[in-house]
Amino acid sequence: MSAEEDSRGEDREEQGGEAVQEDAQDIDQVHMCLYFASSVLGAAVFDEARGELSLLQTLESDEFESTTMLLEQWRPTSVVICSKTSSRLEDVVKSSCSEWSSAIQIAPQRDFKYEYGKSRLIALSLGVYKFCVIDSDRESCLRSVVDLEAVQAVCCAGALLIHLHNHKAEDELCANWTAPVYSARMMHLKDYLHVDKETLHSLQILCNDIHPSTLVNGKAKEGLSLLNLMDNTRSILGKKLLRMWILRPILKEQEITDRQISLRFFIGQENQELLLALQDQLRFVKDVPRVLARMRNSSASLSDWINLTTSVKKSKVRKRISVAKGVDEELDQDKRNYDSLGQFLEDVAQQEVDDLPDSMEGLRISVVFFPQLGYLVASPNVANVAIPGMEMHFQTEEYVYWKSGRMRELDENVGDIWGKICDREFAIINRVREKLLEFDDQLIDTCKVTAALDCILGFAMIAIERNYCEPRIVQEPVIYIEDGRHPLCELCTDRTKLQWKKYISQASGFGVFHGTYWQLGAGKVMSEFSLEYKLERPVLLQDLPSLSIYLKCSTSRSLLLIDEFGKGTNATDGIAILAASIKELDNRKELCPRTVIKYIEGGKTIATA
Repeated sequence: MSAEEDSRGEDREEQGGEAVQEDAQDIDQVHMCLYFASSVLGAAVFDEARGELSLLQTLESDEFESTTMLLEQWRPTSVVICSKTSSRLEDVVKSSCSEWSSAIQIAPQRDFKYEYGKSRLIALSLGVYKFCVIDSDRESCLRSVVDLEAVQAVCCAGALLIHLHNHKAEDELCANWTAPVYSARMMHLKDYLHVDKETLHSLQILCNDIHPSTLVNGKAKEGLSLLNLMDNTRSILGKKLLRMWILRPILKEQEITDRQISLRFFIGQENQELLLALQDQLRFVKDVPRVLARMRNSSASLSDWINLTTSVKKSKVRKRISVAKGVDEELDQDKRNYDSLGQFLEDVAQQEVDDLPDSMEGLRISVVFFPQLGYLVASPNVANVAIPGMEMHFQTEEYVYWKSGRMRELDENVGDIWGKICDREFAIINRVREKLLEFDDQLIDTCKVTAALDCILGFAMIAIERNYCEPRIVQEPVIYIEDGRHPLCELCTDRTKLQWKKYISQASGFGVFHGTYWQLGAGKVMSEFSLEYKLERPVLLQDLPSLSIYLKCSTSRSLLLIDEFGKGTNATDGIAILAASIKELDNRKELCPRTVIKYIEGGKTIATA
């Protein structure tokens, strides 16, 4: 089912252009659950009219563009979010839902557990469970329609089902009420190419290198992958956006064309000096959106302010935010008074010594300041010592602290200079913060442009260094590759060229491996490698869910490559499944995808078609 069919806006338009007023009870109830964690957005949507549960997992940006698009496509009647979700996501949901008066519900964090989601999906009365008896059979059938490796999506499904049970059971006055879910599927966003997790690693778009030491709990780093190869960015913003571009490719032809035009400009010989100069300046761009987010919550640290300004020498020394000289005259005067306070207090202490009686000659005293207590005279703790004209406040093992008339004058006229400085600086910094947040949208838009420029410059540099050429976009469902070069293989060999001259379905790459499928119309790329088989599960149970998803999602604009099918299964089962798959494809007639199948039996290639 395409994304256009997912859109609920079309379902709610009146037929014939006539306005029809519907009662609230007649409106299709669509419930959505969103969960955002580790830069990944998970979503589950339940359409009561269809009895269908749709799951989505995609990489999400800090601007939550995918969330806005998803909400606009479905226009749900209620949205469930986690109690510990980010404030930014909550604001986006509230802003979008206000347009069609959706109810927003908050679910506790404990409902978003993967185990809960998986078990509740298995417990549903789905059509694919028709001949299943035990839970292991149900799980195998569930994998044919839902990607259980999409953790955030499964968590959303569990939380949504819990929410529906808790609220619908009360409305229906039935404690045993269960959601009428009869089918489940994975969905995608219409403007982006869907690439599942298996494909990202199978095609080496991503490759995590685990820390070699088992004793060190170090983070994995990006290994030999397409992302690592194309990452020639200079700023943290560009690095984040590049990852988003590669893991969630755009399907808008105009935006792709605009990027190509920009690349063409910077690749030109006359603009390469400009390219290098811009890249050199982009090194100083910090993660401004993150700093602004902390400022909104009044939790910006010293390092956050350092990322916004270079005038922070005194702040680094004091390990706190400090206002520079020349900003506020009153603050500067307080700081000058504070710097000279030490010598001033020594002079006051000497005056106190001069006022002591002759009998107390030689008594060493000093003037100190305590918050809340003010200025005090400190003298050594000597037994039975009382200073005339002074009132003892408290004593320790080493000193006795006194309050004199001169100390009271200091309390009244001088006071807590350091506290005054801190309050003044806090007020100034708070005004700066509020002023910056007034231009929040402009700063965010500038950061978006900067990040995009960083990615374009990185692509241009890679294209120049590796002599990449510009592809030409056509409307026909084909792509022609001549003298193609694998970007990763040529790093490991002496720039070996793979002599490709093939017409294949339009997609983002080309390769033949176990179970692959590309689709441009709905924007999907899926794959599975035989190297990733899990030993605890039979090979047949791993092949069938993948093949089922490929067959269901493929269209006439798809390329379906099935390589080494039947490997690891007995001959009877392999041939039966192959025959059923071919019959299913043949029945589609003109809607059949371009299909290449290689069947293996007993380690030998039996058929290729």
